[in-house]
Amino acid sequence: MSNKNALGLFILILIVGGIITFNNFKNATSSNVNKSTKIISSSSPSPTFPQGTILIKGFNTGFTPKEITVKQGDTVKIRLVSDDSPHTFTIDELGVDQQFNWGKDVDVSFIASKKGTFQFYCRVPGHKEAGMVGTLTVI
Repeated sequence: MSNKNALGLFILILIVGGIITFNNFKNATSSNVNKSTKIISSSSPSPTFPQGTILIKGFNTGFTPKEITVKQGDTVKIRLVSDDSPHTFTIDELGVDQQFNWGKDVDVSFIASKKGTFQFYCRVPGHKEAGMVGTLTVI
């Protein structure tokens, strides 16, 4: 193999490795999940990440993390981040329905008022069907 071909192969391997690393980073799992009943506040996020806030990333095929567990009565604080397009974080049984967009993170908080297992999902047409769902467990 000539030096020119070896160099080309090396560059190709670096590019493929970079793509794989970027995708793994993009889909990395965040901290534990939380959710519940009544939305207390919804606002633009502060420049710093508040302690005790759960980061939930939305992308066209899902949420990260997909499972969240909190205690009944907890005030749940969530930062919603979109990696690609507009999404919602919706829990029908608890009256939670918050839209968030790429480039515009949203902080939302609510009280986990009742015990149970609840599905959260994105209500943008086709997203739930594509697998953009998760589970909130309130213990």
